[in-house]
Amino acid sequence: MTCVVGLSHKRTVYIGADSLGCSGDFTILRSDRKVFRNGPYTMGICGSYRMGNVLQHYTLPEPPMRNGVFRFMCCEFVDAVREAFARAGIRKKENEVEQGHSFVVGFGCNLFFVDGDFQVGVNSSGFIAIGSGLEIATGSLWATRKLKMKPEQRIREAILAAAEFNSGVRGPVHVMRAIGGAK
Repeated sequence: MTCVVGLSHKRTVYIGADSLGCSGDFTILRSDRKVFRNGPYTMGICGSYRMGNVLQHYTLPEPPMRNGVFRFMCCEFVDAVREAFARAGIRKKENEVEQGHSFVVGFGCNLFFVDGDFQVGVNSSGFIAIGSGLEIATGSLWATRKLKMKPEQRIREAILAAAEFNSGVRGPVHVMRAIGGAK
């Protein structure tokens, strides 16, 4: 239960997330954020807060500065994440298929999402939303694509729209600008 939004604007990536933690019918507003940095990466998590602990604090490989960024993400980055999840005891395996959790990752002008099966994707629209509020947030991002809004405001509005119509999403909303990486 969450909403994470990534947006690429003028060769800069922004990632935002809500603050709700859920377990069944129990909800709590968390002060540990779903969006954070680890070295050159800015990430937003959907699912396990333990996954967020791992992504935020385990050492991840440095991205290439220019060429081969997508290949790097599909191979070296995902392999490092899989290994970190295994060391932390949060990587699941069922019927010989590994499962992780979904998250958004950005560095420099690069915006990716990593799905639960560790596939890496890039949305051609320049934005992505994941979590229980993804449909509403995606609609908001599409509807505001031609408006003269700052990227941080578009993300906030998308997540607040999701919070208005989805019980698994709630503010406050936190947004970070990605740093470093490929140009």
